[in-house]
Order: sequence, then structure tokens, then C-alpha cells
Amino acid sequence: MQGGRSAQEVVQTEFPRVEGGVSVLVALQVKGKRLLVVGGGPVAAGRVRMCLEADAHVVVVCPEDALCAEVHARCTRGEVKWMNRTYDPADLHETSLVMAAVDDVAVGEQIARECRERKIPVNIADVPDLCDFYITSTIRDGPLQIGVSTNGQAPKLANKIRVLIQESGLLDHAGSAITRVQTLRTQIRSRDGETTSSPRRMAFLSQLCSQYSLERLAKLTDQEIYHITEEEYMKGTDPSFPKADGGPRPGGRIFLVGAGPGDPDLLTVKAARLLQQVDLVIADNLVPQAILDLVRGELRLARKLPGTADEAQDELNVMALEALSQGKSVVRIKSGDPFLFGRGGEELLFFRRHGYVAEVVPGLTSAIAAPQAAGIPVTHRGVADQVLITTGRGRAGAFPAIPDFVPTRTTVFLMGVARIDMLVEHLIEKGYPPDLPVAIIERATWPEQRHYVGSVATISGIVSREAIVAPATFIVGAVVNALSATSSEGSGQ
Repeated sequence: MQGGRSAQEVVQTEFPRVEGGVSVLVALQVKGKRLLVVGGGPVAAGRVRMCLEADAHVVVVCPEDALCAEVHARCTRGEVKWMNRTYDPADLHETSLVMAAVDDVAVGEQIARECRERKIPVNIADVPDLCDFYITSTIRDGPLQIGVSTNGQAPKLANKIRVLIQESGLLDHAGSAITRVQTLRTQIRSRDGETTSSPRRMAFLSQLCSQYSLERLAKLTDQEIYHITEEEYMKGTDPSFPKADGGPRPGGRIFLVGAGPGDPDLLTVKAARLLQQVDLVIADNLVPQAILDLVRGELRLARKLPGTADEAQDELNVMALEALSQGKSVVRIKSGDPFLFGRGGEELLFFRRHGYVAEVVPGLTSAIAAPQAAGIPVTHRGVADQVLITTGRGRAGAFPAIPDFVPTRTTVFLMGVARIDMLVEHLIEKGYPPDLPVAIIERATWPEQRHYVGSVATISGIVSREAIVAPATFIVGAVVNALSATSSEGSGQ
């Protein structure tokens, strides 16, 4: 019994009866093996070509006057070993497979009989009863082979079916897709070749192939294969590709690039290269002109002012999709690092939903670079042994949940300048001492960088008095004065 059902019910519903009358289709490996082709007409020419494509050692037995042009050319060029005579039983010595295409029925019967005596598989053209195997009508595209067989009943119809499949377009890009998947499979195996990992490898590749179209698989770059291997398979995540129902779109490529804090010299080498190579760069007013000056292609800017972040985000996304649909390469450059309060994750998911796999190019985050530019270490032995990085403006304007004060913690706030009064109130509520040092760095690493030092109690007044604007970074904690011989309230430079 299984789930309350009788054994008979299980057999009838889960294991249907097998319908016989067909062949076992296999892909026979014959590389380097001796294969014998008897005959030299057009049918034999197809057999010879098929065997050569399989890297076999081909022997042709046929008088010269019976050779068609193709077989004659292959014989005289030395592509095959040619016996210029009729069939002899000795030809079967050390032969792995025999195919005969002869007009003399008696010769065909003799070959079939002598092959069976020696247990050599044989095919006699147009005589199904004498065949141990049938020759399929084959589609070939690189490593892809698709064989159509009518099991000897209608060989010409098999050819027609093959042509219909080829003309349908269903197999476009299939050969290239197989080649790229094999490259990915090899790379994954090189990183995780344990026998016990075989089920995981198979499951991962199966999911990947079901989610990607043949065209998209065929266009996988070496860089994407590396990313899939290292960032998805090796980290134990599922393939992050668009589902088959939405379908990945052909065309452009999108890069989410971190601009760092602002100094062009602090861009990564890859970020600088992409800015000069892509068709379109999309930026907002938080990226300094010195970085935008590196762009060689088209540059588009979207407004991104306090209170308009969501509208600007939508505008940027629409710009990018329009260019991608035209097959363009696009950089969306973002201040700092895309994945640290840069909404890079949201954008990656947005483009994925629309059929594009975004590549993320990290940037030097202002949370670390801005304090360094002002001579402030975010950690310092005996002063601070932990760092909290948060934002002054969360989703829909929400304020972050600030944890209770810890004397050895450095707290770094990004995007807080417009809400400094509220920020100070929250700090005091969480036990931050009014005299705790606070630094604010405006436009860190830019030529016009300014930074000021105050305290929890005074920083709001400094921001107002000095007219501090975004982008600005706040550092709260004892490290603010860790490297200063002296510090004065409201000091700045």
C-alpha cells in the first residue's frame, strides 16, 4: 500500500505500460576506432562523412570506377584508408563497426552474416532486416547532434522531418549555448570537483539551463561565467537569472558602478575603464564633475535632490531600460559603493525583472574613505573596536533604529545632513553623551572638501552656521579626536 492506494493502482497510474517497436538511441564514441564503409556512392559518402566527424579511423572498400566524386576526393586526399577493390572478409579484422551501401543484395547479405559471426555491429543500407543499428538523419551544430530515426520504415521522411526542425528556428544558438554551458560546467568542476558534490552541480546547472534561453546562454561571457561560478555556485545561492516565462532579453549590458567618495584617482581601474568604454553613462548630481569628465560616450544626468530620491530613481531606471533595449552598454554610476545605502540591490533586482543581469563594480565607500580623508580612523586600539554604519534617511523617509550608546563604538551616518536636528535627538535618547565628539565631512576627497569637529550637543549648530550640504558624512565617537594632539570646538578645514 502507498498513501492508501492498492499496489495495482500504483502500478497503473505511476508506471504506465511501455510501448515497444523502436530502437535504443545512443551516441556511440568511435574516436580512433576502425570503421569499415563498403561502397562508394552518395549513400556511402554520407556514412564516410559521419564517421570522419566522429574522429574515427575510416576504411573504404570500393573499386575506383564506383566511387562518387565526394568519396573519391576523400580517398585521394588521404582522409580515409582506401581499398581499391571489392569486399573481402579479411576487411573485418580489428573493425569495430561496419556500414555497407552496395547494390548487390547477395554481397549485403554476406557482409551482414560475416559481421554477426564476429559480433561486429552492421548496417546494410535500405535493408532493415539486416541491420543491427539504423543511421539517423542528423542535425549538427557544433557539439549538438540531433538524430531523427523512423527505425528503417521511412528514411526519406526522416530527412524531411530533420529539415522541418532546422527551419523552425527552435535550435538557433543551440550549439553555441552548449559550448558556453560546457565552459561553465568545467569551471564549476575545477572549483568543486568532489564526487559528493555531483548532485549539487547537476541541480545548479539544470536550474540554470531551464531559466535561460538558448540565445542568452550562447552569449554568456567569460566574465559572467566567472561570476556565476564564484558568486552564485560557490556561495550556495540559486542561479540569479530571469525566469523562462519572462525570458532574458538580448541586447545591452548594464553595470552598477561605484564612484567612490569623489576623487577620480580613487576609482577602481575597472570603473575608470568602463566609464570610457560604454555607450551610455547615467549619473546624478552626487557624482562630481571630475569623474563625469572621464566619460567618452553619452552622459545623462537625473535630478537627485533631498526629497526627490524616489522620483530620480525611477527616472534613472527608465533611461537605462531604454538604452538596454537598443542593445547599448550602460553604466549606472553611483556615489560611494552601490551596495552600501546606494540602492544597488534594488536596481539589480529591477533590471533582473526586466531580463537583464546587472554586473556590480564595487566602489570605495564614503563611510570609510570620508573619515580617512579627515584624518579620522574608524577603529583605533583602546578607543574603538567596532563600527556601525547607518543612514540618516531610510525607505520612505524612515529614521534608522539607532542602538544604545557603546563607548567603544564608532557610528557613521550617511545622508543625514538634512535631518541633523532629528538625528541629534535620537542620539541623546539612546544615551549618547552631549560632549561625545562628532565630525562632519562635506564632499570628502573633493577639491572643495570641508570638515568640522564638534560634539553631539553642538554639531547641529555647526551644520547650520557653515551651511553644510550633501554629500556629507557624520562620524560619532571618541575616534574623532584619537589622532588629534588638540581639538577645538567647531574647528574645521
